Amino acid sequence: MKKQILVAGSLAYDTLYTFQGVFKDQLNANATTLSIAFNVQNKVVHFGGCAGNIAYNGRLLKKDFVMLGIAGKDFDEYEKWLHKNKIDATHVIRHNADFTSQATIATDKNGNQLTFFYPGASEHANLYKNEIKTMVHTLAPHLSFALISPNSHDFMNAVIESCVSSKTPFFFDPGQALPLFPSHELMTIIHVAQ
Repeated sequence: MKKQILVAGSLAYDTLYTFQGVFKDQLNANATTLSIAFNVQNKVVHFGGCAGNIAYNGRLLKKDFVMLGIAGKDFDEYEKWLHKNKIDATHVIRHNADFTSQATIATDKNGNQLTFFYPGASEHANLYKNEIKTMVHTLAPHLSFALISPNSHDFMNAVIESCVSSKTPFFFDPGQALPLFPSHELMTIIHVAQ
């Protein structure tokens, strides 16, 4: 049986806008408060998040990925898109009391960006630690290795602990989530990553 690659990380809707001007031209340097509105154009919504992006691009390279992440009550459209692109999302946990993570990004004509990120369902990983660990242990015999990409601290730690205990080799790329880890934890992870 062909072995799969586990990609564990965030899932998000990425909403992108363009702003025809330059953000800093709209700012008043003497203002003591900030209350500003930008008239944006060209709204585009992408299915994103680190796990989603890695799995999709890996699929383009004909690799067989299985995803592990936490999505919210609005995940249906994203899940259909994953299925259409032959990406296994059966191990995505659905937290129906919140929305899937959302990144909203506006880019001005000079390439400057304003980003707002709502973590949503991913912030509830502590409720699913046992489920995450069980999933990794169940998948372990069918995995060649795991890719652990940015998500909440609780989520990433649960996956790391499960990979270690199931002897599943893993790559750890915390990306933007690096500040969530104290240095002693990072050193431990570096020594157990294979």
